[in-house]
Amino acid sequence: MRADATAQALYDRHQSPKPLMLKNPLLREQHFGIAEGHPYARYKVPDLSIEEYYAQNIFPHPRNRNECFPGGESKEDLTKRAECAVNDILVPYVDQATREDFRVAIISHGLFIRVMVDVLIKLDTTTSAIVHEYKGLRNTGWTRMIVKVEVREDASTQFRVRVTDSNRHEHLGSLTRQQGGIGRMAYDATQKDIRSFFGGRDGGS
Repeated sequence: MRADATAQALYDRHQSPKPLMLKNPLLREQHFGIAEGHPYARYKVPDLSIEEYYAQNIFPHPRNRNECFPGGESKEDLTKRAECAVNDILVPYVDQATREDFRVAIISHGLFIRVMVDVLIKLDTTTSAIVHEYKGLRNTGWTRMIVKVEVREDASTQFRVRVTDSNRHEHLGSLTRQQGGIGRMAYDATQKDIRSFFGGRDGGS
């Protein structure tokens, strides 16, 4: 819901003519199944089974990219979904951008955005960028990428991808962090939310 509120706040502040705003489930954050809303456990007790951990609401960190909590997604699942999102949502805009420039804003959550950046970088087979170099985002932080398509002499195409900005969050400089944080709290409509910040109130700009 927080990503949805951020997208709506940006849309509301955008000058006319308003851009098209679409919601797509491919852009949702990684789902952790029965572990949703619970912190990871860093260590395991050897004499407890994984089922006994889950029964106590203890969730040891997955050991590899293919492990996941019951009902949730693994890192590999998340990567495959990000690949679908890039191919289904972004690539058509890139193809159209061979005729005119397009700016597309993707509003999602940090884990998904990090994986999607990796997927976009991999489109460029000539890049020297290190995949997984771009780690995480602050809340409402943003990353900017330029994606172009070059047509070769043999009529084949080559993606060119460049990260120009990563984890930019200067707009948070005037805000005071709430004690204890709100990352695992349920959505509370009575709290001052991101819309007031982007709306130019409470010190936002």
